[in-house]
Amino acid sequence: MYFLHGGHKRWLSAFTVTTGFPILILPIAVSYKRHRFLITTRLAAASGLLGLLLGFNSYLYSFGTAYLPVSVASLVGSSQLAFTAAFAFLIVKQRFNHYTVNAVVLMTLGSAVLGFHMDGDIPKGESKGKYALGFFMTIAASATHALFMTLLQYTQGKARVPVDYVVVLQVQLVISMVATLFCVVPMIINGDFQNLAREAAEFRLGEKKYYMIVVLAAIGLQVMIIGSLGLVLCSSSLVDLRCALYFLSMFLISNNTNCRNAM
Repeated sequence: MYFLHGGHKRWLSAFTVTTGFPILILPIAVSYKRHRFLITTRLAAASGLLGLLLGFNSYLYSFGTAYLPVSVASLVGSSQLAFTAAFAFLIVKQRFNHYTVNAVVLMTLGSAVLGFHMDGDIPKGESKGKYALGFFMTIAASATHALFMTLLQYTQGKARVPVDYVVVLQVQLVISMVATLFCVVPMIINGDFQNLAREAAEFRLGEKKYYMIVVLAAIGLQVMIIGSLGLVLCSSSLVDLRCALYFLSMFLISNNTNCRNAM
């Protein structure tokens, strides 16, 4: 929605992915008397490195979605299943059954077919070159996000820290803080903060809705990350991705229904 209605700052879009981390401070503070800090120094350091990877991943996704329709970007992003399966096999020695293999093959082929039929979905006024760049940047984002999730699972396994909601929140706080700082530096260099008011004034939905979209996106994405990290730490990166693909399917069905109704 941000790019669709006149937003063009890719680093700001990446920034909103993790900048909602202050909402984690209150639950962590409430649980501090009982649990203190459960993550070890080693796990905190690993979480910081993962935060750098997540910040880079957020920028790749932001870059890709700036040039792709939402439905196309979502479908291309579903190729993350193939990357997650590969990294899970190589890094955490994940075992597979034939259902997982079938899902990996089908989703990968779906993304490939989508890439070979780009002409009909190119947004108006956008070149085929930018569309192709957005496509491949989204593929790269899927690969880095798959690596992030798998490394998170691997790190937790090596740290041997019992997982509960406090550990999930503390790990997420470190990751999100580092990822946010990763995005803040280029935003300062590019002058994004100084030009924020001007972009808000030129936003096609209005200035108030501009700030509302940014704030609600930051909060909503942080809540989504809580669930995602919880699934990875308590089960596996593949389980997390299966849940994500379920919601992706619901989105695409809803999007297709709305398009038919509009016609």
